[in-house]
Amino acid sequence: MSARRRSALPLAAIALAAVAALAPRRADAQVLQRFTLRGELGATVMLADLQRDLLGYDFGAQGTLRVGFTLTGPLAVQVSGGYWLFPSAQGNGFGAPITAGLRFEPAVGRLGRLFVDANAGLVITGDKSRFGFDVGAGYEFTLNRALAVGPMIRYGHIVADSAADDPTDAQYLSFGLSVALRVPPVRMV
Repeated sequence: MSARRRSALPLAAIALAAVAALAPRRADAQVLQRFTLRGELGATVMLADLQRDLLGYDFGAQGTLRVGFTLTGPLAVQVSGGYWLFPSAQGNGFGAPITAGLRFEPAVGRLGRLFVDANAGLVITGDKSRFGFDVGAGYEFTLNRALAVGPMIRYGHIVADSAADDPTDAQYLSFGLSVALRVPPVRMV
């Protein structure tokens, strides 16, 4: 073996060790692929008479960030944080939900995924926190291996505190856009 080849062997071994150390492990890659980051933006309409008629909360906007983890097939769990804003001449109304829930999202061919989800948790409204929940449905069209975008509709409900509130729950409906980011499958060599 020539001197040149003998000196290249340690360099090749170091390079191979570096690639092996830096390359994603199959198990790590498979776990990362189970996570999805979603954002929703929507126009919102208040459905409850008290909030709409007395407080002037007719139309508003909502934004939500969701982190999902696929359990199996189309079933995932998710945690969410969001903000619903209802501007009014009498003062802005808002809700900041912090929720957890389940999502069912079967793939529809290669076009994308249909989704239905339900979430429940705490909704911060001004100086009070109340129980709230929401349910949503939509379709996310697959744009590439990591990105999907599509329409969504969401119903939200904040349960009134009977000791502190008028006994009318806040109910609202949102129409908008859902954007999903996924870690694409890693091609293992």
